[in-house]
Amino acid sequence: MVANGSFLWKRANHADQGAKGEEDTAQEISQLAQLGWQVDYGMRLGSGLGDADIVCISPQNKAYVIDVKSHRGEVTTDGKQLYRRMGKTTYSFEKSFLKQAMKQALQVKKQKNLSFVTPIVSFSDAKVSVPSSRIQNVYVIEKLKLVPLLKSLG
Repeated sequence: MVANGSFLWKRANHADQGAKGEEDTAQEISQLAQLGWQVDYGMRLGSGLGDADIVCISPQNKAYVIDVKSHRGEVTTDGKQLYRRMGKTTYSFEKSFLKQAMKQALQVKKQKNLSFVTPIVSFSDAKVSVPSSRIQNVYVIEKLKLVPLLKSLG
């Protein structure tokens, strides 16, 4: 019973941490709305994908889905998948954020009847050390670089 309670407590803490990461990121990109961007939060997705944290459409009508992650540490890659480095130890993430972001982009494209949606994984609390900031057609970026990236892509 205690183990189950401990598990649920941890899950609640993860949810709080995730919500804070999403709020921090929303705050960061709120300036885009003043520049004519359309920004939606928590778009429900079908196909067991839950929701898209942030969907943005630029004034040039380019669409982006942003999957916000609140993990800490340093995010690295071997060119195929993402890893998290904490001190001297490197860990695999519990699931493939790249595949998840790509699936979300395809679902947003379908639901909003768009021609293309660019997937982005944004880390709100981690340092991202990914050369070229793009892996398998998914942008991987830290929160503070999100707005400059979106503005540069248009």
